[in-house]
Amino acid sequence: MRMREPESRDYLCCGLRVRSIVGLPWEEVAPEGDAQVTVKAGVIESAARAEAEALFEGTDLILDVPGVGRFRATGGSEVVIDAEPAAREADVLLYLCGSVFGAIWLQRGLLPLHGSTVSNAIGSVAFIGPSGAGKSSLAAHLAEAGWTVVADDVSVIRPLGEGFGVWAGSRRVKLARDALASIDLDVQSLPHVGGTRDKYHLTLRPEGSSLEMVPLRRIYLLSGWGDAVAAEAASGLDAIDIVGGHTYRQEFVKPLGLEPGWLQQVVRVARTVPVYRLVRPRGFERTADVARFILDHLTAEGSGLRGGEGSAGRP
Repeated sequence: MRMREPESRDYLCCGLRVRSIVGLPWEEVAPEGDAQVTVKAGVIESAARAEAEALFEGTDLILDVPGVGRFRATGGSEVVIDAEPAAREADVLLYLCGSVFGAIWLQRGLLPLHGSTVSNAIGSVAFIGPSGAGKSSLAAHLAEAGWTVVADDVSVIRPLGEGFGVWAGSRRVKLARDALASIDLDVQSLPHVGGTRDKYHLTLRPEGSSLEMVPLRRIYLLSGWGDAVAAEAASGLDAIDIVGGHTYRQEFVKPLGLEPGWLQQVVRVARTVPVYRLVRPRGFERTADVARFILDHLTAEGSGLRGGEGSAGRP
C-alpha cells in the first residue's frame, strides 16, 4: 500500500480528533488546532515475522502482520505505520482501526468493549460478545427498524455524568453475506472489510453526520440461542467478569502495564450500567422479536435505569 504523501486529514472518532495520512472510515472534519492522535508513516525496525503478533516495548504496542505491515501504538497519541509495498489498503485499515486503535483507547485510559451499540429516543444499548456472535448483524437489523448505530464491533466507554456513555465510532458495520442477504443487499456493491473473512462494509450513517456521546442504558451479552428472546440479569462478580472479559483486546492490558486502571473502570461500569445475558432465536427473520424485546426491556422498570445519566456532548 502506498501511503498518502504527505497530506493528512482530520477525523473524529470516539470523541477524539485523529490526524491521519491514511483515509479513515470516520467522520472527516476540517483541520483545526492540535489532534489528540496522529497516524503517520515510518520505519519500525523490531517485530517478529511469524504471524500476526503483538509485541510490547515498554508501554508501546507493536503489531506485526505478514503481508500487511507493522504498526506501533505509543502513549495513546501516536500510531506509526510501516506498510508492506504490496499491502492492500483494506487490510491495513482492518488492523489499524481494529487492534491498533484498540491499544490506543486502552493507553488513553478508556474502556473499549468488543460490541456494537445502537440507540433510539429511550437510550442506547451495547451488544457484546465474541467474534461471530452476531453483534453487527443485530445492530444492522435494528437500524432497519429505525435505531441509530452508534458504534460497530468496538464501543468505547467513558464516564458521562453519574453514569457512562458511548462515543460515536465508524459509520460502517461489518456484515457477512447471509446477514446482507437477509436485508436484501448484494455484496457485489459493497467493499470487502479486508483480511480473510467473507465480510463487507455497509454504511449506516451518512457522510458528515454528527453523533456525539450517547448515554449507555444497558449492556447485553449475546450469550446463546433459545426458543424465545430472554434476558437474565448479571450482578456482582458475574457482571464484572462479563465486562472485563469482553474488553476489546483485553490481552493487551497487562503487557502494557494498564491493569490497575483498567480493572477500576471495569468495576465501575459493571456496578453502574445494568448487565444482562441475552438469548434469542436463531434466524435473521426473528430479529424483529429481539428489537421489540429490547424496547420493552428498556421501558419496563424505567425507574431502575442507572447507566448513562447526564448530558451528552464532547469533553
